[in-house]
Amino acid sequence: MARKKSIRISPDDERLLRMMYYEARVPSDQYSKRPGFLRRFTAVWNEATGRSDSSEELMHWIVTRRKRPVGRPGRLEAIGENHKKMSSLGQHMLSVDQWDALHDIYRELNVGSDNFVFDADLRIRLVSMFLDKTGVHMSETFLVAALISRRKEGMLRPLGADLDDDIRDIGFGDIDLIAS
Repeated sequence: MARKKSIRISPDDERLLRMMYYEARVPSDQYSKRPGFLRRFTAVWNEATGRSDSSEELMHWIVTRRKRPVGRPGRLEAIGENHKKMSSLGQHMLSVDQWDALHDIYRELNVGSDNFVFDADLRIRLVSMFLDKTGVHMSETFLVAALISRRKEGMLRPLGADLDDDIRDIGFGDIDLIAS
């Protein structure tokens, strides 16, 4: 999968986007679970800046900045305790077989759950695969939110967890084999 590049914005627009993010008090990991909020946030942003960024582009910029290491310039800090709380998706939202199918799809696609937020083609593929495996059509928003929720709850195995330790940890164990 090709690496997606963040949108470029001017310093003034960056200050505005940061202000909007903090004033909204909605953590970036909830954006995929709140499509109405995200549409309004994007519309306000585009109206205020004269830009035409998509919700996916704004989410990608925000999440990328949130994931920057602490102390790195440009990092977007967490909203903190003052964020608007949202309940997580419970186990009862899908049947056991549907959860199993969703977990299988996650492993088959081998893509981190956050990538579904930024990639419309990946979401379409997720919905299609879920329909093929379960015979049930679910919205892409719901399925992405379910995946992210499961990951945050520790219910999804990390990608690559099925690999043997020898394969996963290739590192520099053979560095001593390099001729001097």
